[in-house]
Amino acid sequence: MTTTTTTAAWTEDTAIDAALDLCRGSYQRDIITGHQRWSGADLRGEARKWGARYRASRDAIAARMTAAGIPWRIETRKRGLLVLVLGSED
Repeated sequence: MTTTTTTAAWTEDTAIDAALDLCRGSYQRDIITGHQRWSGADLRGEARKWGARYRASRDAIAARMTAAGIPWRIETRKRGLLVLVLGSED
């Protein structure tokens, strides 16, 4: 039996759970759960030198979420903070 999920069925919690299943490392999990900034501005120390790799990691999880049909978007908040928002707007 197969099930199909429409965009309206994606709550924030179901989208986060589905996105976490697609993660391939702790950095991607931290992006999904909001512990790391989407922009990478909070990378410190040695990690800052590898910013392009972290960007590729963000692009990879974004591509996997899109391919899986998980609705997501980046919103700009106060002072230019980029925030990943999962789930439909409904």
